[in-house]
Amino acid sequence: MSSSMVNEAVDTADLSLSTETKPVVPDDFQTEEVEGSFLKSMLVPLLMPHIRHSSFTNVPWFQAVCGEKQGEPESTEPPLVTEAWHDPEVGILFRSINFVLSVLFHMGAFIGSEAFYITMFPYVFWNIDTGLGSSQAFSSLLHGRRIITMWGLSMYLGQYLKDHLQLPRPYVLNKAVRSLESQWVAEYGFPSTHTIAVVGQACIVVYHTHRMDYEGKGDYPLLFALAVATFVVVCTTAGRVYLGVHSIPDLIGGFVIAGVLFSVFLGLENTFERFLLTNPASRWAPTVMCIIFLLAYPRLKHWSPAYGDTAVILGACNGVWVTQMDFVVPGLPLDWRSMPALTWFILSTTRLVVGFLTLALVRLVVKTTMRTLLLRLLGKTDKKPEHRYEIDVPTKFVCYSCVGLAAVILVPKIFELIGLHA
Repeated sequence: MSSSMVNEAVDTADLSLSTETKPVVPDDFQTEEVEGSFLKSMLVPLLMPHIRHSSFTNVPWFQAVCGEKQGEPESTEPPLVTEAWHDPEVGILFRSINFVLSVLFHMGAFIGSEAFYITMFPYVFWNIDTGLGSSQAFSSLLHGRRIITMWGLSMYLGQYLKDHLQLPRPYVLNKAVRSLESQWVAEYGFPSTHTIAVVGQACIVVYHTHRMDYEGKGDYPLLFALAVATFVVVCTTAGRVYLGVHSIPDLIGGFVIAGVLFSVFLGLENTFERFLLTNPASRWAPTVMCIIFLLAYPRLKHWSPAYGDTAVILGACNGVWVTQMDFVVPGLPLDWRSMPALTWFILSTTRLVVGFLTLALVRLVVKTTMRTLLLRLLGKTDKKPEHRYEIDVPTKFVCYSCVGLAAVILVPKIFELIGLHA
């Protein structure tokens, strides 16, 4: 029942638009039956009418207000939101506002992307996160580890629901919606993983920085922190609608999931931390858990990058989790509170360059080795290796597990050897 509803909605959408208007949507963009899926049969009929309605109302309206072209691909006229915008002076003002909004929303999209987290997590580990933990021995990585744990759980749940429910994006349903992103064109829409991730990260950062109080004077700027977090969340979530890749129900679902997940995480994080830091099983249990999560992930018959992206996420988390009992490096991260600003900036920038060169080398070596071994073991086919789940998923999981290990063990040891420590 649910699958036929979504397939009918997708089939009625005209996917023959030019690449100037939107990315080319794959011909096999369709839903697949998930046997025994009570969740799908219950949620899809409930959500699909609202997603379709939003794709024909809120999304094109918001794009028009922000100045994006709409309508048929052959149309070259700007959107008519008000007749006043035909006035030359008003048009200049409108284009200026459109430019500012475009920059903010694209920045918000980057903040919620994997590229941002791959950059942000190591930087926090190496340069910023000092004095946030309840235990001095492990305070240097406590906050960063909790951030990446929340990120991993939220992204896995979001990606799982996307491929399980298989609800389409707005531009698939409505040809008037212009998609401004192409890298996730083969993925489904509900829920918005950008929303889940950015809301979860904002909550965890504000909560723990306020709770631990960097300066210890009780004068934490809570209102300022909440304002910054709200600004980032609004830019990221509104940007998903502006870019045409999510409807309003996608965002609402993301907010609800992030709120529930954050509440559950707060109750379990200390237990999980104690396990990672004191239990010998923490050297292997996270890897087993991540493999179970990957095996439980819904595997689509047609290729989708979501499964491989999930392997990247779980691999990075696994690399950080399995090292915590044995990881202690003096002078990491930098004590930015007592260090001169210029000294900290130069040292942290140098660390960033050295660290990312090391991680890039580790990624290249492990990825090449894994892919070569799996191709020899499983043989070559007509499909590209990156489009074969049995090759792509293990390669990415092992590769990013090694990258995570390198980020918290190898790179800090290199800092210590070459003198890049406090």
